[in-house]
Amino acid sequence: MVIALHLIWSLVLGFGALDQSSVLIVSGQNNHDWERTVGHLEQALLDVGIFSVDVTLSPGKEADQEAWDGWQPTFGEYDVVVLAYNGELWPERVRNDFEEYVSGGGGVTRPACGK
Repeated sequence: MVIALHLIWSLVLGFGALDQSSVLIVSGQNNHDWERTVGHLEQALLDVGIFSVDVTLSPGKEADQEAWDGWQPTFGEYDVVVLAYNGELWPERVRNDFEEYVSGGGGVTRPACGK
């Protein structure tokens, strides 16, 4: 819960998210219970009432190339991307899209999640 509150506070202060803002949570791999964490983050953001939230999950660590080829987050459709991800290197096209999103002024935050 503390992580979720910190995330909300950073979004409001850091990105000026006082009106309805769209948030994309990126996860699917991490060194902790990412499924539970993502659920809590999503619900906490929705409960505030000023965020619309979508979640995109990367393929798992054992996924084949076809699964990675089918994963294409649409970063540009969101005001803020929450990176709840710590796993396999993203495909080059996804990395390039993310870099373009950030260099174009897209907001990014990464919650500090411990084991």
